[in-house]
Amino acid sequence: MASLYFHYPFCKKACTYCNYHFSTSTSNHQTIIDALIKELELRKLEINKPINTIYFGGGTPSLMSVFQIRQVLNKVFQLFCVDSDAEITFEANPDDISKKYLCELQQLGINRLSLGIQSFNNKELKTIGRIHDGKTALDSLKLVTNQFENFSIDLIYGLVHSTIESWKVNLTKALDYSPKHLSLYILTIEENTLLHHQISHGKIKLPEEKVIFDQYNHGVDYLETNGYMHYEISSFSLPRWKSQHNTSYWNNKPYWGFGPAAHSFDGKKTRSWNIENNHLYLKSIHQGKLPKKEEVLTEIDRYNEYLMISLRTSQGIDLNRITTQWGKHYQTSLLHKASRYIKQKLMNQSQCRLKLTKHGKILADRIVSDLFLESKPVERV
Repeated sequence: MASLYFHYPFCKKACTYCNYHFSTSTSNHQTIIDALIKELELRKLEINKPINTIYFGGGTPSLMSVFQIRQVLNKVFQLFCVDSDAEITFEANPDDISKKYLCELQQLGINRLSLGIQSFNNKELKTIGRIHDGKTALDSLKLVTNQFENFSIDLIYGLVHSTIESWKVNLTKALDYSPKHLSLYILTIEENTLLHHQISHGKIKLPEEKVIFDQYNHGVDYLETNGYMHYEISSFSLPRWKSQHNTSYWNNKPYWGFGPAAHSFDGKKTRSWNIENNHLYLKSIHQGKLPKKEEVLTEIDRYNEYLMISLRTSQGIDLNRITTQWGKHYQTSLLHKASRYIKQKLMNQSQCRLKLTKHGKILADRIVSDLFLESKPVERV
């Protein structure tokens, strides 16, 4: 099985926290669609596996017209073998939603919608530069609920001006619409973003760390109490409604990304990525050349990546797999490094698996980076 990802690199406006590749230009939209279709043609021989998930991300895919989406999907179905029950996800912003648009998306075969709400609080939305307000978010949810059985809501905690009370309200409003899936993201401060500039110059201030921890803990408890599985650090779903596309990433399945800045992985050890420049991407595709670079992951790269990905999931690290794939000396090194976190109750070990605890998950990036290896561990004879 394999997955396809399409990166649509346009937005109406730049959110203050976003460091994804996008442009607010109002031109070249159809040119990018034409290039996506051409890239599919150029890479058709790379993909010889059935496609079981397709994902439209960005950017803001909901700026695409129904005609443009149909063009891309028609080419996919023309070139590749797509499972009859393939999960086809489409990211959308609340301000782009209409009953007609949602109906037409469904008619195209899109069966999962990911709605980027982030917050229902107008003050919080304004600080991160979102176009929609709380009312628009609620109105869009009413439309989505009537049209799609399978939809996900994105929310962000740790926002400027947010409190534990405002976060509780956000979660309650979201669950009023019984989404099958929610993604709860901690606000990340990325360099070269407006938000980073505002914070570093003292123009705005983030909530205290304790508030952010409390928001995270309440989110986990509240969703689990309401029947949602916490199957990945940021991901919660009702039983049987996990994101199949994202799960394929975490299980190291092959995926192919199309469009500027899109990444691909062959499922073994080769990664590639397209250039993060719309103009150069278009120029290369027009010349019949693939605008991508690639790297072959080393043994250490693959080990570190396995740690990073698996620790994000509820399954955790399979210690038997570490021994089988890399050797007993890798497992010994890992358990030695992990022992301090087990003592601190940030990790636990049971049934040949190493997992982050609830508190450990919010510190995942810090813990994983400490577990990484820079060179092969010494193999004891």
